Amino acid sequence: MDSTTAPTSKMKHKYLGTPSSFKYFFKNGKEAAFINGQYLTDMEYEIAELDAEVALNHPHIKIDSAQRIVDVSQTDPMARLRDQIIKDYLAQQTAATLKTNDRGSTFEGRAGIKVGGIANSDTILEAAANSNAGTPAFVAAPAKK
Repeated sequence: MDSTTAPTSKMKHKYLGTPSSFKYFFKNGKEAAFINGQYLTDMEYEIAELDAEVALNHPHIKIDSAQRIVDVSQTDPMARLRDQIIKDYLAQQTAATLKTNDRGSTFEGRAGIKVGGIANSDTILEAAANSNAGTPAFVAAPAKK
């Protein structure tokens, strides 16, 4: 996924079922499970067959003309939540990687040691090269008995 854009929405055809839950079997044997009175699809042969059933006044399958084609992210709560999480993550990444984020020019740490010239991650190598901190002291591991 491109890190600068949010995922695009997917559109599907929505069919309503009179009983809240039932199964319709297509001519090829595949089943359409109407759950909570609706079935969503983007398969052309399913759309054609269900439209034909509606045209023949199928007693259990209807179409709401106001919601003929719906955005899946608006009907699926997990898809909506996932899209929001991705959108928030991309916004955080954009804000965290701005070159204008000023981290200060001087930091006074323990014992009054000053590390100067580190404004952002681009200048840390230059500041480290001029450092007088010396090499860290390592403690030797105890010998095995």
